[in-house]
Amino acid sequence: MDKPTKRDTAFCERDALADMRQAEREVLRAYAAAAAEGGSRRLRTLLAQNFAAAAEDMYAVDCAMRREEKESGGASAEEIKRAYTEFSRRGADLPEN
Repeated sequence: MDKPTKRDTAFCERDALADMRQAEREVLRAYAAAAAEGGSRRLRTLLAQNFAAAAEDMYAVDCAMRREEKESGGASAEEIKRAYTEFSRRGADLPEN
């Protein structure tokens, strides 16, 4: 088996980072919903602190994604053309309703 290239591993890292960003978004939504529900002042303070920490985590993930994109250089014109051709071919194979 061939050793994965930098681009192959970058794609995996990009997927993992995107999953982490989505998870952080869900955490932020949960904290916001819990804070909106009310409760004691102490609970709301704790939720606000956790919300801020989750926002910092999400920012760190976004920074890592930007850094990874700069390092990987993005997709080449050849890769884009190949993907376009593949999707066009598969789209033509789909039955029309």
